[in-house]
Amino acid sequence: MKIVIMLLSSLAFVASGCSQSNQDSSQSNTTEVTQVAAGEYQTVSAEEFDEAMASEGYQLVDVRTPGECADGVIEGAQNINIGDSDFEAQLEELDKDKPVLVYCASGIRSLRAMKTMESKGFSKVLNLDGGYKSWEDFQRK
Repeated sequence: MKIVIMLLSSLAFVASGCSQSNQDSSQSNTTEVTQVAAGEYQTVSAEEFDEAMASEGYQLVDVRTPGECADGVIEGAQNINIGDSDFEAQLEELDKDKPVLVYCASGIRSLRAMKTMESKGFSKVLNLDGGYKSWEDFQRK
């Protein structure tokens, strides 16, 4: 019986620790959402991406492989392959103070690229939700 009580006490202690961890995690998620709401790092629709391209001074970056780019790119895009060993060094060639519009095939690699750019101090990065495929679908409308 004492063993059961000790096990239950241990489980209660672990559960309370998990609850605190979840609260801490929830608080950090709120900070992240606030940052996204401020417009600095966002995943946006093809329509919003197109609107951002209508502004002056943006940098358009395609993080797909050169082979993927051979099948088509958004006009004016600079290819910086996220799979290259010098990807981060290539990012340093961009102006961190100008907005960066980034995309890949489906939006996953460009999301990783956006997070890397955030850690490197870029001021504003917009990731194309759904990637180049969503861009093509948007252009057909």
